Amino acid sequence: MATLYDLTQDWMRLDELMTENPDLDLSDTIAAMECDLEEKLDGCARFIRNNESDIDAIKAEIKRLKVKAQVLTDRNERFKRYMVDCMNSLGIKKTKVGTFNISVRHNSVGSLILDVPEEQIPAEFVTQRITYSVDKKKLKEALLNGELHGMAHIQIAPDSISIK
Repeated sequence: MATLYDLTQDWMRLDELMTENPDLDLSDTIAAMECDLEEKLDGCARFIRNNESDIDAIKAEIKRLKVKAQVLTDRNERFKRYMVDCMNSLGIKKTKVGTFNISVRHNSVGSLILDVPEEQIPAEFVTQRITYSVDKKKLKEALLNGELHGMAHIQIAPDSISIK
């Protein structure tokens, strides 16, 4: 069977032939070509519809796998937190078990969390750009030095686990 491209080319040649010879009776040829073209177009439409259903199934599977990946990530985080809590309660900072070296890492001082709007932070802790923003590095240093109570606090990041 001819391809859709071939059928299109045949239709274009038939159109030229009919334009050049308007008296020529090509009704049998047209009927046969219409049948072939309809079959080919139907096949293309079925192919597209089948692909669309495959695409929908793939998108649903991607969504399902994303949810599963998030569940596994959350589970890993809970296990890490559990390991940190157990090791901290037993006073274990580092251990070698099987092929793993497991250690509790104490993270940096933590993130600076503002307790008041940025506009209430003294000017010496604000850097000027196009707009004003709090110089969180200076503010953090001041808080660590015991200054500026009630404007911000330092949130200590929880310990995490390192598995190598």
